[in-house]
Amino acid sequence: MSRVAPVLAVLLLAGLVYLFLGGESDPGYDDYGIDPLDEGTDGSPTLIEDDPEPMNGGDVPSTFIRDKPPSDGSKSEKHVLLRGRVVDERRRPVAEANVSVRIGKRSSGGATTDGSGRFEIKLGARHMMRAVVVAKTEDGRSGTAEVWTTIGATGLLRVPTIVLRPVANLTVRVVDADGSGVGQATCVLARRSAGAPVVLGTHGTAGSGQLSVGGLPHGQIEVFASAPGKGRGHVRLTLPVIGGETPQIVLDGERRIDVRVIEAATRRPVQGAEILVGDRLSMPVPDGPGYLPPVGAIRTNAAGRASVSGLGANDKIFLNARAKGFVLAPWWKQARAGVEPGVEEVEIVLHGFRTVRFPVDAFSPETPPDGTSLALELDAQAARIAGPDQSAWLESGMLMVQGLPESSARGTVRTNDGVYATFTAPARVIDAGAVVFKRARDVSVRLLRADGGIASGVRLSLHPTGVGQKPLTATTDGGGIATFNGVGGDAASVHRARDDSRTAGSMLAKLDLTEELDVFDVELRETTNIILRLTAQGEPRLPPQYGLVIGGRPVLPEDVLEDPAAGTLIAPFENVGPKRLLSVRLTPEGFLTVERKIEVEGGDVEHVLDLELKAAGELIARVSPPPDGQFSVVLEQRLGSGTWKHAPGGTGAGHQPFGGPTASTETRKFTGLDAGTYRVRDPRSGIASEVVTVTPGEKAPSVRLDLASVGWIEGKVVGPAGASLQGARVLVEGKDNAGQSWAGAPVKQDGTFRIRLGRNRTSTLYVTHPTLRAAQNGGRVRVRGSESSVTLRLERGGEARFRITTPKTEGPPGPGAASAGVRIRLFKGAVGPEPLRTIRPVKDGDGYRFGGFEPGVYTLVIETGNAHVPVVKKNVTLGDGTTDLGAIDPKKGTTLRVRLGRRDKATRLWVTAVRKDEPTYTRTGSSREPGGDAVCSGLGAGTYAVTVRSVGAIGGGAGVLFEQNVSVDGRAERVIEVSGR
Repeated sequence: MSRVAPVLAVLLLAGLVYLFLGGESDPGYDDYGIDPLDEGTDGSPTLIEDDPEPMNGGDVPSTFIRDKPPSDGSKSEKHVLLRGRVVDERRRPVAEANVSVRIGKRSSGGATTDGSGRFEIKLGARHMMRAVVVAKTEDGRSGTAEVWTTIGATGLLRVPTIVLRPVANLTVRVVDADGSGVGQATCVLARRSAGAPVVLGTHGTAGSGQLSVGGLPHGQIEVFASAPGKGRGHVRLTLPVIGGETPQIVLDGERRIDVRVIEAATRRPVQGAEILVGDRLSMPVPDGPGYLPPVGAIRTNAAGRASVSGLGANDKIFLNARAKGFVLAPWWKQARAGVEPGVEEVEIVLHGFRTVRFPVDAFSPETPPDGTSLALELDAQAARIAGPDQSAWLESGMLMVQGLPESSARGTVRTNDGVYATFTAPARVIDAGAVVFKRARDVSVRLLRADGGIASGVRLSLHPTGVGQKPLTATTDGGGIATFNGVGGDAASVHRARDDSRTAGSMLAKLDLTEELDVFDVELRETTNIILRLTAQGEPRLPPQYGLVIGGRPVLPEDVLEDPAAGTLIAPFENVGPKRLLSVRLTPEGFLTVERKIEVEGGDVEHVLDLELKAAGELIARVSPPPDGQFSVVLEQRLGSGTWKHAPGGTGAGHQPFGGPTASTETRKFTGLDAGTYRVRDPRSGIASEVVTVTPGEKAPSVRLDLASVGWIEGKVVGPAGASLQGARVLVEGKDNAGQSWAGAPVKQDGTFRIRLGRNRTSTLYVTHPTLRAAQNGGRVRVRGSESSVTLRLERGGEARFRITTPKTEGPPGPGAASAGVRIRLFKGAVGPEPLRTIRPVKDGDGYRFGGFEPGVYTLVIETGNAHVPVVKKNVTLGDGTTDLGAIDPKKGTTLRVRLGRRDKATRLWVTAVRKDEPTYTRTGSSREPGGDAVCSGLGAGTYAVTVRSVGAIGGGAGVLFEQNVSVDGRAERVIEVSGR
């Protein structure tokens, strides 16, 4: 049997997640950018000179612009080659399928599959590309795959395998606030590709407000609707739509927003700036789909002003502006308009590009002369929003870099003869830190096989560490040597090269480039072929789609050799040692997830695993959203003990947040389910559906999750004078309608809180605190509906104090701060799986204190950190006064030391030990450096489920090296030897 090409990597698909819930999000980089098919804006925006007089001599301009920046020569044309294949639902190749690419609103390129179902499409390289690749056949089947490229990527980009299915039909009805149908409403159908909408088509509704569209691919689809004077609406569906209900899109009215755009340094208005508009549904992606009709053509007048109309009346609006010579603001800095209706005015501040000066370090080993033009490479974030005239040169002993955005930027400059320097420009500065010029070197790598022979014809990639260092590729020659020219930095890693220029293959070695070696010897890790023979009801069968994880590393289907007739998958797996326990996890569409563990040997060998595929069940959830559209849907399965957990293997809408105007009912389908009892739940409010039984092979049951009456309850927690409210939480007493406790809501420093509850039911709220307890009068409050001005009170009660003699556990400084390393589990009676409360005590002088308990007799389990055994104190009486628990002296217990039987400099270990006896706890440890021992302390006497993984080998992937129950005595060190490869 022929070997599979040893190409393996983890595909890193990126896309920002936008949770527009009213609060600020953590900064990230701008994920909107400019439409990849749009080469720029039409017209030239103008900075209006209110005061044409020059600035005073003491003023420092915020931006330096060089009139004629040095040119680095013309750039060669670059392209991206999309390569993929099209198969049917049994993964057999499909010939003569028509394939096209859709980016934003436009289609680009096209191809027809050959006899093996494969295709290639050549596109021009773009700054950023998100696309949906669509395949169709004349007999009415279609399929899609999503692709994404990093900034400036060129070369080969592999498209995930496209599975053809019968096309789906969509029927929706657009109505106004009164429920009447809206005729001639404009509807845009779109899909999400790496977070951005990709338009599938634009249609108009009939007089009744109904829209019917056929020939659509399966999967999730979004429909944006609008009508003049009526507003806009939105619905998210999964095709084919389950059940006979017709989803409705409710148009919520219109409003207008007045916008003013100014320049940051002078606050002068900017004429001709293009206004970009979005909301929490469509996001401010230039050219849409966004608001309907599009508002991307609106530009500011001579006063820097523009009006945007036709917007949703109750939407949270996000506005941005782009103008020539100015930076497109990152998404977290965009102007935002609230959800209040009426005319509003917002101001958008644009920053110009800057030229940053870097002094050259006096001790720089290599310093090019003044006037030298330098090649400039910026990191991905800066390159994305940098100015159109990027350049770098030396002037008066300074490195000048032009075209940088106001945000922080990093990069590398180079001369033609191999001298380079890396730089970092902090945000908004024009004078940055010194740079050091060094001479790059050529690095030669000799690739050797495990038996000492040379490995020729192997494509490698070298990844220099440091700012702006791009990967280099080379192929080993007849002597097994690959040479990489112009390598900068003091260290680099060598990988098996992938063929798509985006991600690296498995890492073979790390190189110390400070060593003056003519050739670095690197060992080629052999490929072990894992052969999966799949059957369903005794017949060979490949599923339509599948996920495959071997040794903790995802394997792309594009890297697997498939034989549909024989039902076999042949997957390559690198970096396998002489003996190793390997986990194989297959997630086949329509069947139950299968997981096996096998012991494999390294080298050029094959391991065969026979897997029987069993039909999986499905569940359909019909959700009535709350008025604000903020909800999540998670699938849960009931265990034999009656407790609930997230359903393993369930796919659908789990953990996926939604927001904004929604349809009257949203349908979600969960697949891949084992037989059992299930429900769906909204964790925000704690409301759950009814409970149903799923039986594979039978009709999928449906459940209803009614969140239409869910709303926010706002209130305030009041504590004793001088008491800090840090660590306080508001909880709901009792269980929800399916037996699940609520997580509650945190209390802010000012005492305010918000919690989600149903409007049509009565609940009791109470407050917890690390040292205070719920007041006898006002600590518990019964509420009904979305009440406001709810007040909960805390009072001082009994406290317990203790000291930790050894070790000293670090915690945040200052009195009243909760300790990060200490926590107490409080039990009534014997220790069990669920404590009454888990409390993080506060640091108080040389000890700790906690409260919030009712007087009684308790068992305490005191955790003092990952490296020590918890202390169990039984029959402790806690009263209204102060209880002194004395000194707590935690023991180190057994130390579990895991070492590699065969030293491997590229392998780091991560060990996890989970105690199987009560009290349960988990201890972890890792090797500090590749090849070193991993140490895990704090194991008391008992039995532990120990798992040892290798980490960092491929993109953070973790392979299981050891998995076994281990018993320890709580005193002596225990050593476990594992095979590193």
